[in-house]
Amino acid sequence: MNSETEFMIREEKEGSESVCLYVQGDLDADTSSRLKRVMSSCFSSDLQRVQVVLDDVPRMDSSGVATLVEGLRWSRASGNSFVLSGLNNSIHDLFVLAKLENEFEIVSGSVKQ
Repeated sequence: MNSETEFMIREEKEGSESVCLYVQGDLDADTSSRLKRVMSSCFSSDLQRVQVVLDDVPRMDSSGVATLVEGLRWSRASGNSFVLSGLNNSIHDLFVLAKLENEFEIVSGSVKQ
């Protein structure tokens, strides 16, 4: 199966200053550019908080991690909040191995404001 056809991002605004990006499918070299475009749009707007919900992401490779690191850089440059949630054990372990788990705001559960 082609991961590009299984990959989806649903944006859900929460008020005028916050958005949740619900990601579904593998976040990898084939799909991470799509998330990067959506996040770039979010950080170019008036949003103060961007949350990436990873409940439905079974696998992530280094391209997915790099895309999320880019989002972290954009958030720091803009002073906005960037939150990750819904990391499964293997994705959380990937962040631990990369020594990034303390760089990101990671919350349990899907949506938390």
